[in-house]
Amino acid sequence: MAIRTACFIGAVVTDGWLRWVLVVGAFILPYIAVVMANVASPRIEGADLVPPDQGRRELGG
Repeated sequence: MAIRTACFIGAVVTDGWLRWVLVVGAFILPYIAVVMANVASPRIEGADLVPPDQGRRELGG
């Protein structure tokens, strides 16, 4: 988010082609961050999702 904020501030301060590069960077960076976060999430083999009431034992009270 700091880089995106710097891109927005830089786009206001600069002029010419650099302004448009910074604007595009500010809009593209969140998309890239979300895609990278989704790809990097670990997948554990054999960790199937099951309803909470199946396959679990309760402690006796």
